[in-house]
Amino acid sequence: SKSILIASPNTDLGELLRLSLEECSEYDVRMARSPGAVWEIMNSVWIDLVVLDTDLIEKEIGLFIQNLLEKQSSLRYLVIPPQNTRTILH
Repeated sequence: SKSILIASPNTDLGELLRLSLEECSEYDVRMARSPGAVWEIMNSVWIDLVVLDTDLIEKEIGLFIQNLLEKQSSLRYLVIPPQNTRTILH
């Protein structure tokens, strides 16, 4: 099974994602609610995908992702942008 780490300080969002992903038994889902918890999990188990809520890391999100990739170069990641960001499609 694939290991997915949901990194978000938002418990409701994290639980919604976890429950949705666990419906399919192909995924082992873990949750981290702080940057320190992300590193604890990354240092203890192999993670295939990180779903990273930018609310977890207020500054230097690029550096945080770079550090994750240095730890595990094959890591895939999905970034959830800040709530206040509005995207306009042209």
